[in-house]
Amino acid sequence: MRFYDLGRSWETKEATQEAAGGGQEFAPIDLGKGRIGAAAPGLADRLLVGLEVDVEGRADAVDVAGDALPLQHRVENQPQPLSGWRCCGDIVGTPPGYAAAAQMEPGQSARRRPITWTCAMRILVTGGSGTIGSYLLRDLAARGHELTCFSRSRPVEQHALWHEGDIEDIEGLRGACGDHEAVVHLAAVPGPGRATPERLIHVNVVGTVNVLEAAVGAGIDRVVFASSGAASGFSFQLRPLVPDYLPLDEEHPCRPQDEYGLSKLLAEQACRRYSDAYGIHTPCLRINHNWYVDRAGAEVAVSSGWAKQLTVEELWDHRYRKIIEAPDGDWPRPGPPRPADLLWAVTDVRDAVAAFALALETPDLGHEVFSINGSDTCSLTPTAELIKRHFPAVEARKACSGHETLVSHAKASRILGYQPRFSWRQSDFSAWLAARSE
Repeated sequence: MRFYDLGRSWETKEATQEAAGGGQEFAPIDLGKGRIGAAAPGLADRLLVGLEVDVEGRADAVDVAGDALPLQHRVENQPQPLSGWRCCGDIVGTPPGYAAAAQMEPGQSARRRPITWTCAMRILVTGGSGTIGSYLLRDLAARGHELTCFSRSRPVEQHALWHEGDIEDIEGLRGACGDHEAVVHLAAVPGPGRATPERLIHVNVVGTVNVLEAAVGAGIDRVVFASSGAASGFSFQLRPLVPDYLPLDEEHPCRPQDEYGLSKLLAEQACRRYSDAYGIHTPCLRINHNWYVDRAGAEVAVSSGWAKQLTVEELWDHRYRKIIEAPDGDWPRPGPPRPADLLWAVTDVRDAVAAFALALETPDLGHEVFSINGSDTCSLTPTAELIKRHFPAVEARKACSGHETLVSHAKASRILGYQPRFSWRQSDFSAWLAARSE
């Protein structure tokens, strides 16, 4: 087995031991998912992590821990299986007491391959059996996190332990939060018309307070809240609403006219209160109009949550095709808002769940609100034409070219490193739509 120390290679076990101080006995560690590692007691608190065994049975490895990362919290300097790693994206800035690991492509040179840091945490996900939850559990599990899904129904896929419960039951939440390091709070009534206004606000606001109370009581210092672009007011408005400027950003005044947008805005304020009072991190992600446009993921998504009664083709036809081809048609509730009302924002759910991972792993966030959406619109009409047609008198703070989004994700890009990777224009959905037109 060959080991690398960020640019220095040790070709043999003996040379490795000599470089480490001699006399060390390495023991293999099964890290799961095809990854192996090696650690040794007394190795100056260093962990040598090997990844992706190659076809010859060898493993390239990188010493990403170094002397700066004591391991006693996780391995107590004794070789034993590890379930994951903690890291903040930089060796120097990684908190003491946690191991770090690098993900690499097989067959690449360790000196040249890029390093992607992962943060392995024990995470409680409320509402993980819902539509977005299926994507989120799959994504977080692939990143090495240990997951518990707190929900009323069992998730369709088995990426997490299931803890049956309801966010209105604070004692149940307190019991579920124990031994977790972070919470992702998805559970909610997902839009207006799906409950009475008073019921929706109670579940979405009081339920969020319950989650925050339970997290603080369990010593959890990070709650990532699934807010919504509806908190701004631009989704389910009952009367015409004109933005003060475009593109919309997090500094724009929030003016929700509907109970759902109001509930999300109030829940954001609750998150701020708990950050101010207890010093916990409460990043709030305003997800704008999730689309499920990869067929494999969409097949799972329509098996749960609000989409449970739909097939993938019905979801794509009755919602997405209608939004694209008949945007000014009738939009009854419950259902998606009129495209113009949400400023034609759209988010590929795979980008949305990546934002949750970033919000979990980015240090020192405190309380922040982030708009999370794609880089383009859900319209076939160029953005400049949309502005001219619908908002001709609104201040344009940025010239928008092509189909560029009118809801800025610049803050999330700057602070979280969020960069949308997907567009419905190049997707299984677009291929299906093109085939229907032939």
